[in-house]
Amino acid sequence: MTSSVHYITATENHHDQRIDNFLVRHFKTVPKSYLYRIIRKGELRVNKKRVKADYRLQKGDMVRIPPLKTDETVSPRKIPTFWKDYLNKSILAQNQDFIILNKPTAIAVHAGTGDAFGIIEILRDMHPAETFLELVHRLDKDTSGCLMIAKNRPALLKLHKMIKSHEMTKIYTLIAHGRWPKNLKFVDLKLQRGGLSQGQRGVKVDAAGKSSQTSFILKQQTYALSMVEAQLHTGKMHQIRVHASESGYPIVGDKKYGHWEADKKLLKNKQLQHMYLHASRLVFEWEHKKCQFIAPLPDYFNLLLK
Repeated sequence: MTSSVHYITATENHHDQRIDNFLVRHFKTVPKSYLYRIIRKGELRVNKKRVKADYRLQKGDMVRIPPLKTDETVSPRKIPTFWKDYLNKSILAQNQDFIILNKPTAIAVHAGTGDAFGIIEILRDMHPAETFLELVHRLDKDTSGCLMIAKNRPALLKLHKMIKSHEMTKIYTLIAHGRWPKNLKFVDLKLQRGGLSQGQRGVKVDAAGKSSQTSFILKQQTYALSMVEAQLHTGKMHQIRVHASESGYPIVGDKKYGHWEADKKLLKNKQLQHMYLHASRLVFEWEHKKCQFIAPLPDYFNLLLK
């Protein structure tokens, strides 16, 4: 099926967005390779001019969309109703600029390899009238807790700037194997992206890597487990997980950096089979007011400690 030529005027919500991302977001049933081809061949025009895929839209830009061949084999994702109901109950706060969600474990934040949909696709399906919903940051699939979604581009850019300039405090709660020493309060390691065993995607400690820093505070202990609060000072991939593991106290249920034999014995009960890392608090200033958002710990945290 082929559409006709039409025009889209870039709004404030499109400002500074790459043209390739703009197309992918708006034309979900058109193959990505086809979208990149119309950019490369100059069939797509912005203000009557050819642009490259990395061109960033400006408010008021007139985008000419040529006739597009849609892939009729690509049908809209059918998202189960229970996920919509669950996420609706998981919203901690929202205003005209953002949503704060208590993300459940075992679901990705966006669609990808092996995941037909994620949190952002569910929210867009739930709120079709919202013209702009974008992730402010990411959480690993098996990490639960505070997740931010921006409702307009100015808010997204402002929140990104706050994260980069350390104006936003992110606090995580984890349960680790072993008795965490009270004097283990700060970890600073250089991390480098690299393949793990069995081709897994991850990071490793490497002198050529980038500095990553986390503060830790011991909150509670049993004879073999420790509940710890972690505050990020940098935002590297899998940072807390690697810092805990490299310190000798891996996070319970961490399948990449954890203690597999100990997990096997500890997590026999199916209710307990999770990774014990939770984004528990977000603190930042918004519109001259200090805001704190708290995501309650999942029930399985307390169940494991008992």
